[in-house]
Amino acid sequence: MARAAKGKVGKEKAGSGAAARVVDLCGGPEAAAEICGCDISWVRKWTYPRSRGGRDGHVPQKAQFAILAASKAGRTAQPVTVRDFYEPELVAAE
Repeated sequence: MARAAKGKVGKEKAGSGAAARVVDLCGGPEAAAEICGCDISWVRKWTYPRSRGGRDGHVPQKAQFAILAASKAGRTAQPVTVRDFYEPELVAAE
């Protein structure tokens, strides 16, 4: 019987969704954690599926407020807007 490639069984893709985009705009998970005043592991969990204890690509509301304030103050790598916290297909075109 053939064995599955090591590490491939039961693995779900992490890093997708609005959370990954927002973390990148902040300058990475370390920068996002510093902005939010939290541990980096909490930031990384935003991108994990719920089955792995994550948030399915959603940034918690508490963190959204901190990131938006930091962006307004120029403390993020790139500007972050409210639209960045939602999937592009959910945001209606203006």
